[in-house]
Order: sequence, then C-alpha cells, then structure tokens
Amino acid sequence: MATPGLPTVSVPQVGAVAGSGFRLSKEHLVVAVPVALVAAVGGFLVSHYLSKRSCKKGMVNTVHQ
Repeated sequence: MATPGLPTVSVPQVGAVAGSGFRLSKEHLVVAVPVALVAAVGGFLVSHYLSKRSCKKGMVNTVHQ
C-alpha cells in the first residue's frame, strides 16, 4: 500500500531505551497506557471534588441570621 512518488517512512520498533537495560514491548504499552489514563482521570476528578468541597464561592457574601 505504498503511494507512488512519496518516500516510504519506516517506523522503528519499540525496543531498548538508550542502553538502560529497560525494554518496552507492545504488551507493556497495552497495559500501561490505559492504567495511566485511568489514574490521570481519577486524580483530576478527585482534585476537583476536593477543591469544590473546600471552596464554596457562593457562600462568601451571604449573611446568616
């Protein structure tokens, strides 16, 4: 499925990271990416929940009788 006239770009395989001895395979990414997304969304929701509980903007100028 090569397009005539356009150079072919080869995507390098995910392999060793700069000689650190750590190898990242496709199976690692399949697990790590969804876990990272869930953790990020969860952290975002918890932070907003806690900030809304502690900061009641509508209650600043009310007078209690």
